Amino acid sequence: MVKDVNNRTIGPGLNMNWINPEEMLSIDEDLAAKLRKKKKLAAWLVSNCWNVENDRVEYVHYLQQALKRYNEVVDIIGFCGNYKCPMTHMKQCEEILENDYAFYLAFENSFAVNYVTEKVLRALQHYMIPIVYGGVNYSRFLPPGSYIDALQLGPEKLAALMHKVGHDENEYFRYFKWRNHYSFVDNVNKTTAVCELCSKLNEDTETSVYTEFRKWWNHPSMNCSEINGSNDY
Repeated sequence: MVKDVNNRTIGPGLNMNWINPEEMLSIDEDLAAKLRKKKKLAAWLVSNCWNVENDRVEYVHYLQQALKRYNEVVDIIGFCGNYKCPMTHMKQCEEILENDYAFYLAFENSFAVNYVTEKVLRALQHYMIPIVYGGVNYSRFLPPGSYIDALQLGPEKLAALMHKVGHDENEYFRYFKWRNHYSFVDNVNKTTAVCELCSKLNEDTETSVYTEFRKWWNHPSMNCSEINGSNDY
């Protein structure tokens, strides 16, 4: 859920009225000091390297090659990389991510128009810039200037941007201005989730009817591949 400064739930939504990044307040010195301590460029916490149909592994491979010219690298953590993070130690791993890394690869394991997982939230809640890779319109979920879309850039341009932003303090700080205006809450409370669903179902403001729900849900134009990575971090 997205909340504003008055703790009102405002999203995600089809049409989000985000504050223009140029009108957002600059971050305070406490946050700036925290961000200055980061010494590593990017991390990707991933456990599923196989049976993924959206080519994210190949994308990261080309990204790594492009980053070499800047002497940069993405640290891959989990079963797919050289750094391990057992599920039993996830809290400690996320502390390392928060303290050390500037960017986080929030790469989904499947493309679908409404499929966004906790990967993006992990970056936002742990003071990293999320680099997103998925099939959704991320402007429905994230304020402008808070994320980087890997699909729009491609590996070469993404590598150049990561290097530039990662070594320019003022540019990096701009990606965190949203924190003065919004907050993101992981809706893990099942009771709250059910209550919100009930509320939405009883609202009169928006009505959508799908007579053939299965065809709508699995429509080919949505490019919705099977979610093989259900155990992905």
